[in-house]
Amino acid sequence: PQKWYFRNAMQKEMYSIHTTLGCTRSCKFCSNWKKAGYDRLQKKEIGQIRKELKRIAEYSDDFYLSIMDDNLFLDVRHAKEVLKAISALKTRWFAPTDVSVAGDPKLLKLIRKSGCRMLALGLESLDVKNLKWLAPWKAKQVKDYREAIKRLRDEGINAMGSFMVGLEHDTPSTFDEIFDFFIETKLAAVAVGILTPYPGTQIRERLIAEGRLDLKAQWGDHTCYNLLYRHPALSKKDIYDGLFRFYQRCGSPEVVRHMKKVTF
Repeated sequence: PQKWYFRNAMQKEMYSIHTTLGCTRSCKFCSNWKKAGYDRLQKKEIGQIRKELKRIAEYSDDFYLSIMDDNLFLDVRHAKEVLKAISALKTRWFAPTDVSVAGDPKLLKLIRKSGCRMLALGLESLDVKNLKWLAPWKAKQVKDYREAIKRLRDEGINAMGSFMVGLEHDTPSTFDEIFDFFIETKLAAVAVGILTPYPGTQIRERLIAEGRLDLKAQWGDHTCYNLLYRHPALSKKDIYDGLFRFYQRCGSPEVVRHMKKVTF
Protein backbone atom coordinates (compact mmCIF):
# COMPACT_ATOMS: atom_id res chain seq x y z
CA PRO A 1 0.00 0.00 0.00
CA GLN A 2 1.10 3.57 -0.71
CA LYS A 3 1.12 4.56 2.96
CA TRP A 4 3.61 1.81 3.81
CA TYR A 5 5.84 2.67 0.85
CA PHE A 6 6.21 6.28 1.97
CA ARG A 7 6.52 5.31 5.62
CA ASN A 8 9.48 3.09 4.75
CA ALA A 9 11.05 5.59 2.32
CA MET A 10 10.44 8.83 4.21
CA GLN A 11 9.67 7.69 7.76
CA LYS A 12 6.23 9.27 7.35
CA GLU A 13 2.95 8.45 5.68
CA MET A 14 1.96 10.40 2.57
CA TYR A 15 -1.55 11.55 1.73
CA SER A 16 -2.68 13.57 -1.27
CA ILE A 17 -5.43 16.06 -2.04
CA HIS A 18 -6.70 18.16 -4.94
CA THR A 19 -7.76 21.74 -4.18
CA THR A 20 -8.31 22.66 -7.84
CA LEU A 21 -8.67 20.88 -11.17
CA GLY A 22 -7.65 22.21 -14.55
CA CYS A 23 -5.28 24.83 -15.89
CA THR A 24 -5.65 27.93 -18.03
CA ARG A 25 -2.07 28.03 -19.35
CA SER A 26 -2.60 25.83 -22.44
CA CYS A 27 0.99 24.56 -22.76
CA LYS A 28 1.35 22.74 -26.07
CA PHE A 29 3.11 19.73 -24.52
CA CYS A 30 0.51 19.17 -21.80
CA SER A 31 -2.37 16.74 -22.14
CA ASN A 32 -4.11 17.60 -18.85
CA TRP A 33 -5.89 20.74 -20.05
CA LYS A 34 -7.24 18.84 -23.08
CA LYS A 35 -9.46 16.73 -20.84
CA ALA A 36 -13.11 17.71 -20.72
CA GLY A 37 -13.50 20.65 -18.34
CA TYR A 38 -9.78 20.89 -17.59
CA ASP A 39 -9.22 23.95 -19.79
CA ARG A 40 -10.59 26.13 -16.98
CA LEU A 41 -9.77 26.29 -13.28
CA GLN A 42 -12.27 24.50 -11.08
CA LYS A 43 -11.85 25.35 -7.41
CA LYS A 44 -12.92 23.10 -4.58
CA GLU A 45 -14.81 24.86 -1.80
CA ILE A 46 -12.63 25.66 1.20
CA GLY A 47 -15.13 24.03 3.52
CA GLN A 48 -14.81 20.77 1.59
CA ILE A 49 -11.01 21.03 1.68
CA ARG A 50 -11.11 21.44 5.45
CA LYS A 51 -13.29 18.33 5.75
CA GLU A 52 -10.87 16.30 3.65
CA LEU A 53 -7.87 17.53 5.63
CA LYS A 54 -9.62 16.70 8.89
CA ARG A 55 -10.36 13.20 7.58
CA ILE A 56 -6.70 12.71 6.64
CA ALA A 57 -5.62 13.85 10.10
CA GLU A 58 -7.83 11.15 11.60
CA TYR A 59 -5.67 8.51 9.91
CA SER A 60 -2.35 9.82 11.16
CA ASP A 61 -0.85 12.59 13.25
CA ASP A 62 2.52 12.36 11.50
CA PHE A 63 2.36 12.60 7.70
CA TYR A 64 3.33 14.56 4.58
CA LEU A 65 0.64 16.15 2.43
CA SER A 66 1.01 16.15 -1.35
CA ILE A 67 -1.16 18.69 -3.19
CA MET A 68 -1.92 17.25 -6.63
CA ASP A 69 -3.14 20.39 -8.44
CA ASP A 70 -1.58 21.28 -11.80
CA ASN A 71 -0.55 24.58 -10.23
CA LEU A 72 -1.65 25.44 -6.70
CA PHE A 73 -1.24 29.19 -7.20
CA LEU A 74 -3.17 29.87 -10.40
CA ASP A 75 -5.75 31.58 -8.20
CA VAL A 76 -3.71 33.18 -5.41
CA ARG A 77 -6.72 34.24 -3.36
CA HIS A 78 -8.05 30.69 -3.27
CA ALA A 79 -4.57 29.31 -2.59
CA LYS A 80 -4.14 31.56 0.44
CA GLU A 81 -7.33 30.15 1.94
CA VAL A 82 -6.01 26.65 1.26
CA LEU A 83 -2.77 27.49 3.06
CA LYS A 84 -4.72 28.73 6.08
CA ALA A 85 -6.60 25.43 6.18
CA ILE A 86 -3.38 23.43 5.92
CA SER A 87 -1.71 25.50 8.65
CA ALA A 88 -4.12 24.07 11.21
CA LEU A 89 -2.70 20.58 10.58
CA LYS A 90 0.86 21.60 11.48
CA THR A 91 2.24 19.18 8.87
CA ARG A 92 4.71 19.44 5.98
CA TRP A 93 3.42 19.64 2.42
CA PHE A 94 4.49 19.70 -1.24
CA ALA A 95 2.86 21.29 -4.29
CA PRO A 96 3.52 22.12 -7.96
CA THR A 97 3.65 25.70 -9.20
CA ASP A 98 5.76 28.04 -11.35
CA VAL A 99 8.34 30.70 -10.53
CA SER A 100 5.82 33.57 -10.50
CA VAL A 101 5.00 32.62 -6.92
CA ALA A 102 8.37 34.07 -5.87
CA GLY A 103 7.27 37.56 -6.89
CA ASP A 104 5.00 37.94 -3.87
CA PRO A 105 7.02 38.19 -0.61
CA LYS A 106 3.90 38.08 1.60
CA LEU A 107 2.72 34.93 -0.15
CA LEU A 108 6.12 33.29 0.34
CA LYS A 109 5.95 33.95 4.06
CA LEU A 110 2.48 32.42 4.23
CA ILE A 111 3.71 29.40 2.27
CA ARG A 112 6.59 28.85 4.70
CA LYS A 113 4.50 29.39 7.82
CA SER A 114 1.89 26.92 6.59
CA GLY A 115 4.51 24.15 6.60
CA CYS A 116 5.66 23.95 2.98
CA ARG A 117 8.42 21.37 2.57
CA MET A 118 8.99 21.89 -1.16
CA LEU A 119 7.56 23.59 -4.24
CA ALA A 120 7.97 21.77 -7.54
CA LEU A 121 8.70 24.26 -10.32
CA GLY A 122 7.92 23.33 -13.91
CA LEU A 123 10.95 25.01 -15.51
CA GLU A 124 10.96 22.79 -18.64
CA SER A 125 13.99 24.40 -20.36
CA LEU A 126 16.74 26.96 -19.84
CA ASP A 127 16.57 28.00 -23.52
CA VAL A 128 13.94 30.63 -24.26
CA LYS A 129 13.79 29.49 -27.88
CA ASN A 130 12.47 26.08 -26.78
CA LEU A 131 9.55 27.64 -24.95
CA LYS A 132 8.43 30.41 -27.29
CA TRP A 133 6.03 28.03 -29.05
CA LEU A 134 5.62 25.25 -26.47
CA ALA A 135 4.78 27.51 -23.51
CA PRO A 136 5.03 31.24 -24.32
CA TRP A 137 4.20 32.29 -20.76
CA LYS A 138 7.10 30.22 -19.44
CA ALA A 139 9.46 31.65 -22.05
CA LYS A 140 8.93 35.02 -20.38
CA GLN A 141 9.92 33.55 -17.00
CA VAL A 142 13.28 32.00 -17.94
CA LYS A 143 15.18 35.17 -17.08
CA ASP A 144 13.69 35.01 -13.58
CA TYR A 145 14.51 31.37 -12.79
CA ARG A 146 17.64 31.93 -10.72
CA GLU A 147 16.28 34.87 -8.73
CA ALA A 148 12.99 33.04 -8.04
CA ILE A 149 14.79 29.99 -6.65
CA LYS A 150 16.99 32.26 -4.52
CA ARG A 151 13.90 33.98 -3.08
CA LEU A 152 12.36 30.64 -2.20
CA ARG A 153 15.57 29.52 -0.49
CA ASP A 154 15.90 32.85 1.34
CA GLU A 155 12.46 32.17 2.77
CA GLY A 156 13.44 28.65 3.82
CA ILE A 157 11.47 26.86 1.10
CA ASN A 158 13.03 24.00 -0.87
CA ALA A 159 12.62 24.09 -4.64
CA MET A 160 12.52 21.21 -7.10
CA GLY A 161 13.11 21.86 -10.79
CA SER A 162 11.45 19.81 -13.54
CA PHE A 163 12.87 19.84 -17.08
CA MET A 164 12.25 18.27 -20.47
CA VAL A 165 14.98 17.33 -22.94
CA GLY A 166 14.74 16.53 -26.61
CA LEU A 167 13.30 19.97 -27.31
CA GLU A 168 13.79 21.64 -30.69
CA HIS A 169 16.87 23.70 -29.81
CA ASP A 170 18.56 21.26 -27.44
CA THR A 171 22.19 20.33 -28.09
CA PRO A 172 24.57 17.79 -26.54
CA SER A 173 25.51 20.44 -23.95
CA THR A 174 21.91 20.80 -22.73
CA PHE A 175 22.31 18.02 -20.17
CA ASP A 176 25.39 19.61 -18.62
CA GLU A 177 23.71 23.02 -18.61
CA ILE A 178 20.76 21.65 -16.63
CA PHE A 179 23.09 19.85 -14.23
CA ASP A 180 25.16 22.99 -13.64
CA PHE A 181 21.98 25.00 -13.06
CA PHE A 182 20.80 22.38 -10.55
CA ILE A 183 24.02 22.67 -8.56
CA GLU A 184 24.52 26.43 -8.85
CA THR A 185 20.98 27.38 -7.82
CA LYS A 186 20.95 24.84 -4.96
CA LEU A 187 17.77 23.12 -6.06
CA ALA A 188 16.81 20.50 -3.50
CA ALA A 189 15.76 18.07 -6.24
CA VAL A 190 15.66 17.85 -10.01
CA ALA A 191 13.68 15.76 -12.49
CA VAL A 192 14.48 15.49 -16.19
CA GLY A 193 12.47 13.55 -18.75
CA ILE A 194 12.18 13.39 -22.53
CA LEU A 195 9.46 15.45 -24.20
CA THR A 196 6.58 13.03 -24.71
CA PRO A 197 3.93 13.84 -27.37
CA TYR A 198 0.82 12.51 -25.64
CA PRO A 199 -2.39 12.04 -27.66
CA GLY A 200 -4.40 15.24 -27.83
CA THR A 201 -1.44 17.59 -27.41
CA GLN A 202 -0.53 20.25 -29.92
CA ILE A 203 3.09 19.12 -30.00
CA ARG A 204 1.90 15.70 -31.16
CA GLU A 205 -0.15 17.21 -33.97
CA ARG A 206 2.82 19.31 -35.06
CA LEU A 207 5.17 16.32 -35.11
CA ILE A 208 2.65 14.34 -37.17
CA ALA A 209 2.31 17.22 -39.65
CA GLU A 210 6.10 17.41 -39.95
CA GLY A 211 6.38 13.65 -40.46
CA ARG A 212 8.63 13.26 -37.41
CA LEU A 213 6.44 11.24 -35.02
CA ASP A 214 6.88 7.50 -34.58
CA LEU A 215 3.30 6.48 -35.37
CA LYS A 216 4.05 2.87 -34.41
CA ALA A 217 4.78 3.80 -30.78
CA GLN A 218 2.51 2.02 -28.30
CA TRP A 219 0.88 3.57 -25.25
CA GLY A 220 3.40 1.79 -23.04
CA ASP A 221 6.18 3.70 -24.80
CA HIS A 222 4.87 7.05 -23.51
CA THR A 223 6.97 6.98 -20.36
CA CYS A 224 8.83 10.33 -20.55
CA TYR A 225 12.01 8.30 -21.03
CA ASN A 226 11.52 7.15 -24.63
CA LEU A 227 12.21 9.32 -27.68
CA LEU A 228 9.12 8.97 -29.90
CA TYR A 229 10.02 11.41 -32.66
CA ARG A 230 12.93 12.46 -34.86
CA HIS A 231 14.94 15.31 -33.36
CA PRO A 232 16.34 17.85 -35.86
CA ALA A 233 19.89 17.69 -34.49
CA LEU A 234 20.26 14.95 -31.86
CA SER A 235 20.16 11.20 -32.41
CA LYS A 236 18.28 8.86 -30.13
CA LYS A 237 21.63 7.72 -28.77
CA ASP A 238 22.65 11.33 -28.07
CA ILE A 239 19.56 11.90 -25.95
CA TYR A 240 19.62 8.56 -24.14
CA ASP A 241 23.34 8.83 -23.38
CA GLY A 242 22.97 12.43 -22.23
CA LEU A 243 20.11 11.56 -19.91
CA PHE A 244 21.96 8.54 -18.54
CA ARG A 245 25.06 10.63 -17.78
CA PHE A 246 22.91 13.32 -16.17
CA TYR A 247 21.33 10.93 -13.67
CA GLN A 248 24.64 9.15 -13.15
CA ARG A 249 26.13 12.47 -12.06
CA CYS A 250 23.11 13.20 -9.85
CA GLY A 251 23.67 9.93 -8.02
CA SER A 252 27.35 10.52 -7.34
CA PRO A 253 28.46 10.71 -3.68
CA GLU A 254 29.54 14.33 -4.17
CA VAL A 255 26.09 15.42 -5.35
CA VAL A 256 24.32 13.44 -2.63
CA ARG A 257 26.43 15.24 -0.02
CA HIS A 258 25.74 18.54 -1.77
CA MET A 259 21.98 17.98 -1.67
CA LYS A 260 22.06 17.16 2.02
CA LYS A 261 23.80 20.47 2.65
CA VAL A 262 21.40 22.61 0.62
CA THR A 263 18.10 20.96 1.62
CA PHE A 264 16.17 22.52 4.49
